[in-house]
Amino acid sequence: MLIDLKGKEGAAAAAWKRVQDRHLQKGLLSVLTWRKRFYTMERNYGEGETMVQYLQRVDENVRALEELDYTVDEKEIIYTALQGLDQAANEALLQYLHLEQQKWTKVWIWEVLISDEARKVDAGRGLEGGMGAADKASFRKGYQQQGGGGKKKELDKCLGPR
Repeated sequence: MLIDLKGKEGAAAAAWKRVQDRHLQKGLLSVLTWRKRFYTMERNYGEGETMVQYLQRVDENVRALEELDYTVDEKEIIYTALQGLDQAANEALLQYLHLEQQKWTKVWIWEVLISDEARKVDAGRGLEGGMGAADKASFRKGYQQQGGGGKKKELDKCLGPR
């Protein structure tokens, strides 16, 4: 269950540090770099919310769960984050979470978040700048170092061919 704490100030820097610590322990430095870039961009959620505000909202929900002595793991963070995603990305993440028996890593989740925005940019509907060829190559390298090298087809499907 998600808890909405309106009026409470979130700490984006503290939230980012918590996410960073979790992922650094798992060796996902390349993914972290992309997540940080993604969160520092502005993204319109219908009311002009920036990614920093979005991260603050996620942090508030995570803290609320922790205050209830609920262990907050990656799944809870992702479910909380779903509040800020559009319908297509929301459905994609939910589908992943319900098919956990597949051997996907959490890297796939970040691919969805990042590549969804990249596709919007390529179609002229997303953020300015987008993911250039160098950005995609860097993300591929990080993904393959994470052990996703055998899933080239799926990666190409998300990011497009090299």
